[in-house]
Amino acid sequence: VIPAVNGKDYEEWTFQNGKKDQKTTLSVPQNLIGSERKIEISFKIKGYKSPQELGYGADRSKFGIFLSELEIAPKF
Repeated sequence: VIPAVNGKDYEEWTFQNGKKDQKTTLSVPQNLIGSERKIEISFKIKGYKSPQELGYGADRSKFGIFLSELEIAPKF
């Protein structure tokens, strides 16, 4: 997964299938926030697969990432 903030890509995150509670942190530099004070976060997903392709049933729907919690906090 490659996170992007306001169109700028960050380093790639690697997740392991089946491993729970994989925490990651994305620090956004002040200069990327811009004059509108708006932050747009997107994710580019490489190699996403269906449960069927992973051997977990017949579901052919392609999945990417699941966010269970998102915290946005200023850095002081």
